[in-house]
Amino acid sequence: LITYNILRYIKFLQYSKIFKPLKHYKSAYTFNDSDYEKWGKKGLEHSAVMMDKILKLLKKYNIPLTIGIYPWPNQVLKSAKDDVHFKHWHKWSSLNKIPIFDLGETLNINMDSPKAFIDKYYIKGDIHFNDEGNRLFGEKLIEFLQRFNGEMNYFPEQ
Repeated sequence: LITYNILRYIKFLQYSKIFKPLKHYKSAYTFNDSDYEKWGKKGLEHSAVMMDKILKLLKKYNIPLTIGIYPWPNQVLKSAKDDVHFKHWHKWSSLNKIPIFDLGETLNINMDSPKAFIDKYYIKGDIHFNDEGNRLFGEKLIEFLQRFNGEMNYFPEQ
């Protein structure tokens, strides 16, 4: 009964004038300088350290690594191609000579309207792709992998 009343109150707030939508989203650090300085920068640095450790382990066993990135809906609206998240992972990949599958590049090229693109390829109100978005992702991933012609050994120093 208590949970039910709490949920009813939350629903009331969502539809009342009291409720104010969130101004910041998880992806806000990618286009909002204050969010980037507050927590985005540290998060990217930590992620890079973890990726360095993963890469070191994979190299030890001669296992190739490819990373993939894709934009969340807010990044599509803000032109993900230019945001700090995408630049960070492109730089990391370049420094480490690791191929990067960047769906954001493909999406930005093929986009007529960001809103229409989001409606077509993402689950409504979510950061994940719907069936059509997964189809697009799969097609572009296959194209990316075909460039390697089955040869994924790209550790030149070994």
